[in-house]
Amino acid sequence: MKYLIFAFFIFATLLAGCTGNQPNVTSQTQSINLHILNNGQVDFNGDLMTIAELEKELGHVQNPNNTIVEFKVNKDATMGAVTDVQEILREKGALKMNYSTLN
Repeated sequence: MKYLIFAFFIFATLLAGCTGNQPNVTSQTQSINLHILNNGQVDFNGDLMTIAELEKELGHVQNPNNTIVEFKVNKDATMGAVTDVQEILREKGALKMNYSTLN
């Protein structure tokens, strides 16, 4: 009987300590979709723009530490364009990136 009471006490303590203390990660994390095209333009969340225009748009991103960049690059895009976009993202503080290439 002592073991049953002890087990119940441990279970109740753990259950009480686990509720309401966990941050809601999905509401804090935002996603940006970047697609570097062959002509040096960037598709930023569905809007076509130059790399210079992208830098201005990324200035409006709130909480860059909690931003995940979905970074897609066309197979024939120049490495210079990729490097320029990566540098802009680093300067803005958006360091979490998922890379993929497109044919």
